[in-house]
Amino acid sequence: TESGAPNAGAILFDGTQYIAVGSNTSTLTRQRIWISNDLITWVRNTSLDALQCQMISDIAKSDSLYLTVGVLGQRILSTDTVTWTRQGGGIGPSGYSFQNIIWDGTRFLCSYFRNIVSTTDGVSVDSKSISITAFDCASTLNIGRLDSDKTDAIYSFMGHIDDLRITKGVARYTSNFT
Repeated sequence: TESGAPNAGAILFDGTQYIAVGSNTSTLTRQRIWISNDLITWVRNTSLDALQCQMISDIAKSDSLYLTVGVLGQRILSTDTVTWTRQGGGIGPSGYSFQNIIWDGTRFLCSYFRNIVSTTDGVSVDSKSISITAFDCASTLNIGRLDSDKTDAIYSFMGHIDDLRITKGVARYTSNFT
């Protein structure tokens, strides 16, 4: 057991145990994977020590594979959470890292910069470039909260937003209603 709580970038519950990925609390450069059955006692997996892994940021699980992602396209995978192997690197421009990963039922998906990367086995990857048109507005759009420009306070509204419609240049309501 490693002393101190994990400095977890992400935690996954697989139905029987918790798996945390991140760094230890004494040095952020040594990446770790911890296992816990109760969220109190964490056991560090030592199979990463020889892999010289850098910056693990997230973890996801398919039916048969655990996959972590991190800096420069690094992928670390396991079928049992005991033995981990490092795959890849060199995906994406220098300095970019995978931040989030999900399992969509057929493949793992993660993103970096303006690309979506998919893999079914954690080894072979397919990268697709995406184009995003950003919202262009001079002021902040807040939905579900109020930013007070007089006090720098932020007030969140209680409840749920059921329907929301934002239009520009379209006349939706053109007659009087009684």
